[in-house]
Amino acid sequence: MKKKIMILIMVIPLILMFTVFSIANTASLIVDIPISGVSLNVYQDGETKDSVIIDLSKDSNSYLVYQIHPDNVPEKQRIVHFTYSYLNGSPAEGVIELQETDIVYEDEEITAQRIIPKAIGTIKVTATAGNYTDSVLVEIYSSKATAITDILCRNNQGEVVALDEIKGGDVLYFQALVHPNNVLDQTVQWESSNTNIINIDQHTGKARVLSSGEVQITATLNDSYPENVSRSLSINVA
Repeated sequence: MKKKIMILIMVIPLILMFTVFSIANTASLIVDIPISGVSLNVYQDGETKDSVIIDLSKDSNSYLVYQIHPDNVPEKQRIVHFTYSYLNGSPAEGVIELQETDIVYEDEEITAQRIIPKAIGTIKVTATAGNYTDSVLVEIYSSKATAITDILCRNNQGEVVALDEIKGGDVLYFQALVHPNNVLDQTVQWESSNTNIINIDQHTGKARVLSSGEVQITATLNDSYPENVSRSLSINVA
């Protein structure tokens, strides 16, 4: 009898310890740790920032890095949603895309979001985790022209000539308007689809109207993003 009592005395504490341990583990699985905040930053060229400027015409080396607080929030709760808006609050789509990628950040490998520029614009990127948000500003510009917005035709006096007023014998000067209009290289190559109707200097845009007929004048940017951006103008010489 004494032997049985001794065995029970030894076993009961073990049973209690196992029960307490099991309850604690079960509770940790059931009870979620509440999110207390989220922080969002941009990592570019080894620096952490709250805003970034990215050149559309170059490869992006900028990343969104975020942290959910506290650090011991379970993985299943570590879900972040990203939204984009212009500074006036309206939705911004098509300015950037995000690409999940692994990087080394502060001597630790983490999963970040690579910023891929798609169009010119300044937007606010907001990260939402639970009921918490944080934002960064992302400005996309281009050091190269991205479009020819218009082609103007002028006479010797610099006046804009209406296309239906062009006639044989005219000397014309074609001008391409580019976007953005503050890029350094705005030069274009000019081409006529029929040099017997309009003969144009490929570098200067100076042209002579030689005969009647339909012709296309095409301007192609020398340095653009993407490459070989062009625009054409159809002219019917009476």
